[in-house]
Amino acid sequence: MASGGAGAGEAAGPPRPPAAVPYLEQSRIPVTSRIIACRCGCKSRFCESCCLQLGIKLKQRLVPVLQTFKRVMMLTFTIDPQHFPEGPQEAFEHVKQSRCLSVTMQALRRAGVLLSDRWFAVIEWQLNGWPHWHVLVEANRIEFDTLRDAWNVNLCKLGKDAADTRTGFGSVRFNAPLTDGKHAAGYACAYLTKHPEHGYPEWVLASQTRKVHRYSAARGFWMNSQDESPARGPTTEHDDDTDGEGARDATAVEDVETRSRRTIREQLATCGETTAILREIEEADAATGEMTKRFEFIEKRQESFASLMARAPAGAVNTNARGTRAELLGDTTWLKAPTPPRNPLADLLLPVEHLTEMDELVHWYGWHCFTHA
Repeated sequence: MASGGAGAGEAAGPPRPPAAVPYLEQSRIPVTSRIIACRCGCKSRFCESCCLQLGIKLKQRLVPVLQTFKRVMMLTFTIDPQHFPEGPQEAFEHVKQSRCLSVTMQALRRAGVLLSDRWFAVIEWQLNGWPHWHVLVEANRIEFDTLRDAWNVNLCKLGKDAADTRTGFGSVRFNAPLTDGKHAAGYACAYLTKHPEHGYPEWVLASQTRKVHRYSAARGFWMNSQDESPARGPTTEHDDDTDGEGARDATAVEDVETRSRRTIREQLATCGETTAILREIEEADAATGEMTKRFEFIEKRQESFASLMARAPAGAVNTNARGTRAELLGDTTWLKAPTPPRNPLADLLLPVEHLTEMDELVHWYGWHCFTHA
């Protein structure tokens, strides 16, 4: 009589094949591995140490967009100080809140001199603290009078006659059209990668990080619907996720909002105050032999890079020329933070909150005599 089911010791079917090795393990073969320490920057475009790397990243993103322009012109706009007696900060806030750049671009568009609505602007500060803007637009030719009239349209918001060319909203200049988008991107980003010798105005450093942006762009300039919403105005460096961090979780978003309330000076003060420890792995492709590198995060130490390098044993690190990265050689046990010396009376003395007035006096006297012995 046939059995209705397989016995306890019988196999239910053919043996299963061994589990497949993950694809990455098949194609990537580790060759070398090393531990490196990296200086954590503040990621501020106002930072002398961080602005270069951020400017290069922006240029790499800017070039493909400008290469779609038929011709690129750079326009320069300044402000007449007589309209803002309180100083350059008042002028900057007015240009930002009144969207003077957008109004000027609309006037140029209505004049028929722009080939598209896309524009990209970079702000620069003069030695006296007054701002001016360099704007890249798609155009073949713009007459000086047309450009001046478009900038003077902003006089209306000051309660003045826009046709008054004697005073004007400020001066205007333009350069010859460029046909190479890469050249135009380098021209604009040069203002972002160099740190002014005289530094930035005091009112700029005292402003919140979300209040002053080094660049802005027209809505739709980046041609990425995920970065921009039709209901929003011109994008800024914080709006378009320039650093490529992508989507953030709720905790990260809250952290970003907290950082955005800091002043620019406070953000600059955090540059280099922490150090990231990473593992750099060099791998070879099993099929092609191509060598690639990847990084694994180990930890983030609440210790400045300079302090870490200062207490490193002789010959234990190999620092790069810029002083921002170091390879850790040999034994890395010295990385552990030194343990502070323990107070011998810590276990004998009672917590101060549990002491009476007399006990507190005895407590203080005993501690004073011990520490000054």
